[in-house]
Amino acid sequence: MYQVLLFDANDTIFDFHACEQHALKETFANHAIDFHKEMEACYHEINHDLWSRYETGELSREEVVFTRFSCLFDRFHIDLDGVLFEKDYQSALAEGHQLLEGAYDLLTALHGHFRLFIVSNGVVTTQYQRLHDAGLTSFFEKIFLSEEVGFRKPQPEFFQPVLQAANCERKELLLIGDSLTSDIKGANQMGIDCVWMNPQKKKAPASLRITFEIQALDQLYEILGLNDSSVQ
Repeated sequence: MYQVLLFDANDTIFDFHACEQHALKETFANHAIDFHKEMEACYHEINHDLWSRYETGELSREEVVFTRFSCLFDRFHIDLDGVLFEKDYQSALAEGHQLLEGAYDLLTALHGHFRLFIVSNGVVTTQYQRLHDAGLTSFFEKIFLSEEVGFRKPQPEFFQPVLQAANCERKELLLIGDSLTSDIKGANQMGIDCVWMNPQKKKAPASLRITFEIQALDQLYEILGLNDSSVQ
């Protein structure tokens, strides 16, 4: 029986796409830049590549967030300081705390039945403000963010303080996340069970062990042996 649930934040609890879209549009509008579809596609390509390189250890978190807009502006010949733009973007992003459908009800139901931790590679100031503004902080016993831990998912070193805080057998831990390369790989490396949040029904590589796969958060009730209509 699972005792401690390790939740990723972005695209597991928070609707990161909605938060991101709002923050991008607001920040570009504030700088009077037309954030057209070609630029948006280019940004997502750059951002995805940089974060992938972060997860493999090639780049630091600072290198990711403080170069992505500079790279974008270089491609579109925009004379603007990418670092200052990033700071404006982070401020706008921190204000967005849209949740995935059913997230608040799920955490309300789980709280008191399980010990809940956050395990995230997200930016510290952004994640803490989001959790506070969404009214979720009190649900979580511990919050582990890579920027504070000093290591990132999927590095085993990231999970060492998590295991120490959980102070239970690994079979009693369950990690819930959307990223194959950070969440699922991290869980596999630590020998703990995992739930892959996969709303788009992507195909996972055979090299990864996925204990459970879900497309929506309400599927967790059955996995955890709870009835979503009766749990208080």
